[in-house]
Amino acid sequence: MTQWCRGLCKLGWSIRVFCRHYGYNATPELLQKEVGDYIALDYLGPQRPHLRAEDAKPPGFRIKQLIKQLVLPLAIPDAQIGQWHLLTGQAKQLARQWQPQVVLSSSPPHSIHTLAQAISQELRIPWVVDFRDPYLIDERFKPSGLAKLFHFRHERYDANIYRSAALITHAIPIHYRWSRRKHQHAKDKIKFLPNGFPAEILTTPAIQPDPDRPNRRLSIRVVGVVGKTAVEVMPTVIRGLLDRGVDCEFRQTGKVNALIEQRHLLPDDRITYRGRVPHREALAEMASADLLLKFDDVTRSEALLLSAKLFEYLALGRPILVVNPSRPDRLFLRGKPWCKTLNHPTPTELIDQIQALLQHRPQPSPAWLQSYREKFNREGQVQELSNWLEKVIDHRPLGDAEERSEATNGS
Repeated sequence: MTQWCRGLCKLGWSIRVFCRHYGYNATPELLQKEVGDYIALDYLGPQRPHLRAEDAKPPGFRIKQLIKQLVLPLAIPDAQIGQWHLLTGQAKQLARQWQPQVVLSSSPPHSIHTLAQAISQELRIPWVVDFRDPYLIDERFKPSGLAKLFHFRHERYDANIYRSAALITHAIPIHYRWSRRKHQHAKDKIKFLPNGFPAEILTTPAIQPDPDRPNRRLSIRVVGVVGKTAVEVMPTVIRGLLDRGVDCEFRQTGKVNALIEQRHLLPDDRITYRGRVPHREALAEMASADLLLKFDDVTRSEALLLSAKLFEYLALGRPILVVNPSRPDRLFLRGKPWCKTLNHPTPTELIDQIQALLQHRPQPSPAWLQSYREKFNREGQVQELSNWLEKVIDHRPLGDAEERSEATNGS
């Protein structure tokens, strides 16, 4: 959503974001610097205390989690629905002051769509829904246990979205195709808009190697979150590669796992966890990689997620290894010989695969890379979204957009 705001601001859209406060303040100066000149932000409800630690939990977190588990079977579509209902009055008042032409809600949480629909009905303006993750077909969100008794109410909530919204975009190909089959009456307004890559990733210079080292190490890099398994396994993997004569290092940039503080550093600091860095530094880390790694825990692989990071990885044309991919991840990478996936690998299997990728350095063809960059760059995606929004505001037919067959076929 941040990328959309950044791109839409450049196209002249004026944007006002409503969100709850999660312990961090986005100042007007920060918004102008990171997003654009035509965006403002309003926090709904009370402000939470500032969270300093990377993995800190807000006060009362455990009690709230317990309450959430108790009320979850009765909450449609999720446990946050009550909070959004409490914030509806404030959101309506702010919307009346600003008088927008269209309101857009992006989920999860899927209960946020209730708030946007209320604003749409209050001001009689079009309502646009964006599903970054699926709802009824994803194990994380569909009703389970006692909540299955109320499945019909979840179905009703889902049907209301496709009946009432003027445009529904989907980031996950499986969800997009499922929705077009289930809600055939709304096919013309169901669109596929996946994640993509920012144009600056192609012009960001790589980090220069240390001039004091006679030979540049081969660099295995993760940009994004790493799970518990990766933190535990990667020291063994790097040791194994070094024993085989592969001069390499492992670097991770992004939110750090709490276990990292307990890691055993290798000689010469072969493993580096940088933590969060500015966006352009993260892009430079990717551009400097000999092998781009995505290493998830098994629990994530069971969800219908298509990693946003893979779109950036693919734009660089580097070898890619994804450990414990989700089904959409796996299908998205299918047929790309420079991209490998491993499910529940042993350390030895990881060492073998990483060594092979570092030695052979497979790459996509120039023609494939050019085609991919044309289809999945953020600027083109935001322009497409802008065109749809203009049609929605003017009550014009959306028409059938050209499918991105590279992403939708099979994934």
